Amino acid sequence: MDRKYRFLFWLVPAVVVFAAGFVIAAKWDLALSRELFDPDNLVASLFEAFGWLPAFLPVVLLALLWAAEGHASKEKRWRFPLGCLVAVCGFGALYNTCYHYLEKRDLADGPDDIRTWLWLALGVAVAIFAFWWVFSRGETLRHKLVFFALVGSVYMVANQLIINIVKTIWDRVRFDEMHGMLQAGFEAFTPWYLPGGGGGTSFPSGHTANACGIFLLVVLCDLFPSWNRRRNLVYVLCWGYVAAMAFTRILIGRHYLSDTMAAAIIMAILFFVLRRTKAYKKGLLQARSIGKAPQSGEVLDEI
Repeated sequence: MDRKYRFLFWLVPAVVVFAAGFVIAAKWDLALSRELFDPDNLVASLFEAFGWLPAFLPVVLLALLWAAEGHASKEKRWRFPLGCLVAVCGFGALYNTCYHYLEKRDLADGPDDIRTWLWLALGVAVAIFAFWWVFSRGETLRHKLVFFALVGSVYMVANQLIINIVKTIWDRVRFDEMHGMLQAGFEAFTPWYLPGGGGGTSFPSGHTANACGIFLLVVLCDLFPSWNRRRNLVYVLCWGYVAAMAFTRILIGRHYLSDTMAAAIIMAILFFVLRRTKAYKKGLLQARSIGKAPQSGEVLDEI
């Protein structure tokens, strides 16, 4: 499909869906949350615990790639211990956050609970597998993945800055907080189009924004021809994942429909802009040329 028409193929339905969604949310945001509220839903609890990871994994991957480069190069030997240290600390921080959510939803309960040790074993196994996978890859692939990890790290930092600034401005009370306080009539509720709410961090959804880290799979489509042939499937999987996160956030009462849509559209625009910067295109061309003669113009033809 021609680049122009492929872009319109995704843009037009996206504009229609988001526009309709915000209109619906303006009238039925609170009603939808009250109707769907299911704080004990297992799938929603697991998405809360693990679904945000795509935003942060590229940072850990970058540390692992540096460690592997240091291990393979005498000139950059210092990168091996530093990369390993950062990666281990990164895995530890991610596990600690995941465990916090699991404990919050009564899916783990301290050192006396067997589930705690099972989750820990799973986390350690994932970390060991990640180390093995990165260190066992060829040098060419690792160098290409450095570009992927760098893009992901920039995307994550921009995500955290923008989403938290908007949260501060909107100051919207979460649904489950109002529900827990048993406020008659939910009078603390504010519609999505009015910033400066009653005190909270509901708008936009941080979990949904972090789930948008899955969009980075599109970078793999830019990097590797085998992925590029499945680009449309990747788009579908990415949006399906984000939609699942958004729905579970509403289901569990942490966000309204408008919170999740705002996060998704902010992150989609941010990703669109990021992929069209000169730095991205230059870095992509360099990454794709690793291991072969660079082909001028190939980047502009595919993104």
